[in-house]
Amino acid sequence: MAEISRGEIENLVLEVVKQDYDNRKEKKGEINLENTLVGDLGNDSLDVVEMTMALEENFSKYGLNEINDEELIKYASEVRKTNNPVDSGSIKLGEITGYIDSKINKKY
Repeated sequence: MAEISRGEIENLVLEVVKQDYDNRKEKKGEINLENTLVGDLGNDSLDVVEMTMALEENFSKYGLNEINDEELIKYASEVRKTNNPVDSGSIKLGEITGYIDSKINKKY
């Protein structure tokens, strides 16, 4: 299995999101790790499912088989140090990156 660093994961997440974002008519600004998929980038639930599938496809060669919504929400909640579950629409690209890094590198 190939290895990948946190920086490379960040770049690949941004690249996957940017590919989808560049095909849209309406854009809401530049993409960065602080963006949320729904609020900042204007994705609907179908867009999020497609983006998740694209991320899974791109990271499968590194051993990531799936992005589990419940695990991602739990991870984001722990990162934010909150006892309440984070709303899936408010999850930031940086939190998605951290989750992917933790799954690939067996940190979570």
